[in-house]
Amino acid sequence: MLQRRTLEAAAMLMLSLAAGCAASSQADTAPPSWEYLISSGRWDDGNRYASVVEVVTARGTCSGVLARKSLVFTAAHCLCLPDTLKPKRVYSHGRATTGRVKLACEEQATVTAVLYAKQATSGADLQPTPRVQTRRGSVQTHPGYEFATDDKSGVVYSVMDLAAIHLEKPFNGIRVDGRLPAQEVQPEEALTAVGYGEASDGSRHRRYFGTNKIMDIHIMVGGDGVFAFRGQDAQERGAHAMRGDSGGPCFREDTKGNRWLTGIISTGKVVNGMHVSAFTSTFHHRTWIQEQFNSNDKSTSDR
Repeated sequence: MLQRRTLEAAAMLMLSLAAGCAASSQADTAPPSWEYLISSGRWDDGNRYASVVEVVTARGTCSGVLARKSLVFTAAHCLCLPDTLKPKRVYSHGRATTGRVKLACEEQATVTAVLYAKQATSGADLQPTPRVQTRRGSVQTHPGYEFATDDKSGVVYSVMDLAAIHLEKPFNGIRVDGRLPAQEVQPEEALTAVGYGEASDGSRHRRYFGTNKIMDIHIMVGGDGVFAFRGQDAQERGAHAMRGDSGGPCFREDTKGNRWLTGIISTGKVVNGMHVSAFTSTFHHRTWIQEQFNSNDKSTSDR
């Protein structure tokens, strides 16, 4: 049975997490020997997850998922996180701002879709070479998005960390993955996370994926819905989100190749040697997501 708790209980989950976007100034989201990619994951050189795109903003690069040919979902903090955070503040996007700092989110974003093509090298080996398409789009941030800082200006919790990007032109030949699940994720369920983490060698357009199991679920009726991957230790090497993976998707998949978008990567951090990754539930926020689908479908039909 899903746990139904207050917002404060959900915030407790977020106390162990920090923003995972490449724009974050925190470089301690992984041990020095790790690359900033989906940890314990694999390079998607076979284009299995071509629907996963890069989101480029003035604040840095995050990930996202193409849910319609001209609609991308990503994390709100990729587009709304201020350059400087003040201690003990609550930052709010669309809610009443009494006692809160009003967030100014970006209105436009650039999205890059990547397909890998194998080309022969001088050594006769085949190396995946990224071929990219780029589009611009307008941003719609979830009106309930907000986060709070501690006395050291660290992010201690965030809620409704969702944003949509409505593209001016659709992508060509790129798979879409906008099928929503019919039920919420379950404890111990294995899911797949995908994203473009920041590689330690500086290379770009590296899409990685990996699986892990659900550790915890926090659902608030009328409020936020968050679930987390199992913490990683010496015995468990499941995948986790790293810096730059924020906004990427979490998928439920079956043996027939069907895929459902269950979550959007929100945050991830190493705490006491254990890595925890948190995701915003698409099932819990399906009403707002469906509104974005309807708006995008109408906009497309009017063109």
